[in-house]
Amino acid sequence: MSASTVSGRVVGTRSRGSDARPEVLVVRDGAAPVSARRPYRAPTSRTWFLQTREYRAYALREASSVVVGLFVFDLAVGLVCLHRGLDAWQWWVAMQTRPVNLVLTALSVVMSLVHATTWFQATPKIIRIRRGRRYVADGWVVAQHYVLLLAFAAIVYVGLGGL
Repeated sequence: MSASTVSGRVVGTRSRGSDARPEVLVVRDGAAPVSARRPYRAPTSRTWFLQTREYRAYALREASSVVVGLFVFDLAVGLVCLHRGLDAWQWWVAMQTRPVNLVLTALSVVMSLVHATTWFQATPKIIRIRRGRRYVADGWVVAQHYVLLLAFAAIVYVGLGGL
């Protein structure tokens, strides 16, 4: 068994006739050994998410979380302005009537519904509910989520005074 230095790493080789293969483990500067194997990874295109319906739903769900995150950031700015006093609060309320914020609010409502819908469709693949010897049908699991969403929306609507 011999060892050679390759770009600051010590790599052991096994010599078996003329066939010298690298060791499985590589030691780096006194750290724990790591694998020297490089598994094959198929190249992916930039439009991989357009290939199947599931990939498109995944990409849309992830994009929707960015929009909803921006809306939550806007609400957090509103809370900070509320804490700072009346002038800051009035500034934030005036900002909410600008077209950019109105578009963000409308877009975040739509995207939160998209986010919820795609999660509801993915839920039966994640959670398998067993009832006796059979599993509950996927449609029932999705329907239960929509019922809970409507119940929560009704509670919020009543809690806000019916707007």
